[in-house]
Amino acid sequence: MCYQETMAESAFHQSLDAFREECNKTLGRWITNRRKRAVESGTEGIELVDTVARLVDAGGKRVRPAIVWFSHLACGGQEKDRAMLLAIACELLHTYLLVHDDIMDHAELRRGESTAHVEFTELHDHRAWNGDAQDYGRSMGILAGDLAGSWSSEAANMAFAGLEADLARGLGALFFGMCEEVIWGQHLEMRVAVRRAATADDLARVLRLKSGCYTVERPLQLGATLAGAEDDVLKALSRYGGALGEAFQLRDDLLGMFGDPADVGKPVGGDLVEGKLTFIIHHALQAASPAQKAEIHDVLGNRELPPDQVAHACVILEELGARTAGQEMIDQRLGIARTALDGVSHRLEPQGHQVLDGLIGYLGDRRS
Repeated sequence: MCYQETMAESAFHQSLDAFREECNKTLGRWITNRRKRAVESGTEGIELVDTVARLVDAGGKRVRPAIVWFSHLACGGQEKDRAMLLAIACELLHTYLLVHDDIMDHAELRRGESTAHVEFTELHDHRAWNGDAQDYGRSMGILAGDLAGSWSSEAANMAFAGLEADLARGLGALFFGMCEEVIWGQHLEMRVAVRRAATADDLARVLRLKSGCYTVERPLQLGATLAGAEDDVLKALSRYGGALGEAFQLRDDLLGMFGDPADVGKPVGGDLVEGKLTFIIHHALQAASPAQKAEIHDVLGNRELPPDQVAHACVILEELGARTAGQEMIDQRLGIARTALDGVSHRLEPQGHQVLDGLIGYLGDRRS
């Protein structure tokens, strides 16, 4: 049995690696063409293109593109060119959101590299330009994110072009609905942070909008819908995707609080410093004594704290059972995903099903 599991994992990684290679080639051609457009425009927009290119190339897992691609294959799809365009549309959307998210979070590192706004701040300083370097950096970061967002919309619309009208409208509603959902989720997350109060229902809505839908469910629906999946299969895959996407975010929250910075690519404890109320922090506050609660609130949203105090707060969260509670939430959602996928596995094509099956362990038990 162990040998069979090892073979399945190996096949999963080979399929994922092969897809990433093709996806990266497609993204490379896309950026080369957009760099050419920037040069031909006669402006200095090439700097923004190169910044987006650097972030796209900085080691992303290509999870969302892979889900579009392999859900399309799993449902017997033959529209590979369109599926790849939708795949890179999701990756460029992700880049856009990360650039803006880093500005809102005051983050300096992303995937071990300087964030876009930090890069432009340093450029301003290096060239001794007039004005405030940080203000310039944030403004250029916003523009770099906007550029990635416009490319995302362009790629999606190219995928829809020439399709039967109802299918094109349905795919458009999914894609642009996903764009809205993740923005609503970010808005609610920030609203909760400044209120310094959240119900479990608030946090569940943030989790669903920012990750359940955006990370797995909608990319999966895009690929499956393009393939013409039957309604009952689509519903089962949606249950799988929503649960797996939430598990992915909960794992991200655990890694961000208790992971190894070398693996995560950024300092741990960031959610505390930024004042975010995740399920992990919410659980700790619910279980804390008055003294512990006061200590957590002293750290929450305090960007001036030294790393050792942030690390101490992470220890308090773990002592209060937050890490265990987060893992239990992950396991519960992975169970839902497994049941939903197993229910339609006989209806799916082997190559696509193999990767959707492997994603349950890959996304739910990762270290970075």
